[in-house]
Amino acid sequence: MPFTGIHTKVPFLLFLLCYALLASAQRYGISIEAGYQFGIQTSNGNDAPFPSTTSYSLGTGIGKQFMFHVFPDSSNWFFSSGFQHLSGAGIMTAADKNNHAGDYKAQVLYVSSLRMINRFTYRFQIKQLDLQISAGFVLPLLTNLQEETFIRDSAGSSRTLARLGNYASVGMCGGLGLGTNLTKKIRLFCNADLILLNSKVKTRSVTAYSDEAGRSKEDVFASTSSTSFFYWRDVNNIRNNETVLPAMFSKDKATDKLSYSSSYSSIGLQLGFLFLF
Repeated sequence: MPFTGIHTKVPFLLFLLCYALLASAQRYGISIEAGYQFGIQTSNGNDAPFPSTTSYSLGTGIGKQFMFHVFPDSSNWFFSSGFQHLSGAGIMTAADKNNHAGDYKAQVLYVSSLRMINRFTYRFQIKQLDLQISAGFVLPLLTNLQEETFIRDSAGSSRTLARLGNYASVGMCGGLGLGTNLTKKIRLFCNADLILLNSKVKTRSVTAYSDEAGRSKEDVFASTSSTSFFYWRDVNNIRNNETVLPAMFSKDKATDKLSYSSSYSSIGLQLGFLFLF
């Protein structure tokens, strides 16, 4: 998906910044780190076929990072750029249970995401330890977002799988870190990172269906409008929606809906190694 607006300016400005730092750099480094991301809820949206008040963050899971660092000459500031891969845990975004009737409904999202991280860091030397404070931005590059909906009621039980897509977005990041030298060129460090990121849903496509009667997706979803959805950020763009404009509704097109935000925010604890050269 091509980036527009701010997304086209960010790589160009980043290139200029890296060039300026490289011209005056004294040292470079690469680091590898991994840890757990604890999701923090900053936005609560879903499109479940049943009511829900569940709070959630899709930022929960295992985070792994590979970063390149530029250390300018005679400065406590340095610049880092690299990638983070999030292997998300299954997050329940909606649930409805009726113990009296025995009904149970739940929606779970599974996320795998690759992000670009760019940040500035300032170092303080405290005896043998480096205390680091950083701030920057996060740019999602690739996100695989799978949705599973399970329903059990008087009509039986069913399971629906769908794939979701997001609009392009940018988030903020920051953190605190402690590091110590193992050798002259290898450092051990521990970071507590904060990521604030919300993304709006753009598309949803049903990929599979099954129930206890043995029916498949083709048996239950007979039209494009029931399996494909496009979520607009502007309510005025909603056209192909049977409830909004029944006279213009076409079953051969994706159903238009209003977009909603999902939280990918998290606080992560990371442990890693920095290799200087």
